Amino acid sequence: MDKTSATVDSTLKSNDVEVKTQTQNSEKLQDNVSNSNQSIQVLSIDVGCIATGYSHLDRAPCSVAIVNDRCEILFDSLIKPDKPVVSDLFPFSGVHKVDLQHAPSFDEVIQKVINMRPSDG
Repeated sequence: MDKTSATVDSTLKSNDVEVKTQTQNSEKLQDNVSNSNQSIQVLSIDVGCIATGYSHLDRAPCSVAIVNDRCEILFDSLIKPDKPVVSDLFPFSGVHKVDLQHAPSFDEVIQKVINMRPSDG
């Protein structure tokens, strides 16, 4: 037991074990990655939303962007909502309502995103 573990309050023992388990699993994952001949592609997906009503649940996606681990933009598209826009939430989305008029539908955009996925072959 290292010094950090020895000073843990007894009420935190279950958390200590949980963290230890997570660390062990992370090490196993790292071993699997290190021993693998496969390359791993890390992507980040950002989805912007607009308001389609007055509740916090009344939201629809208005944009999607995908970047790789080198911050290179792999995909960037607006999405035309299927409901009327109450607010474009411009300070958060960076999108104006008028920009969405000729954008592709959600189904069109999601199909493009799915087609970006590398084949398993």
